[in-house]
Amino acid sequence: METTRNCSHAKFRCVGGLAMAVLKAWRILRKRRGGTNLITGIVMTILVLHHIST
Repeated sequence: METTRNCSHAKFRCVGGLAMAVLKAWRILRKRRGGTNLITGIVMTILVLHHIST
């Protein structure tokens, strides 16, 4: 049971780590100031574009 839970948790952490690496590479959020709704939309758009391009 614990092994299964750890395996699924590792998969989610891997996806999150890759997403953060993509966002750092795009450098669009470095000096961006604004509401969380706007930044959330930008982040989602970047990740969709990255997913489509790979």
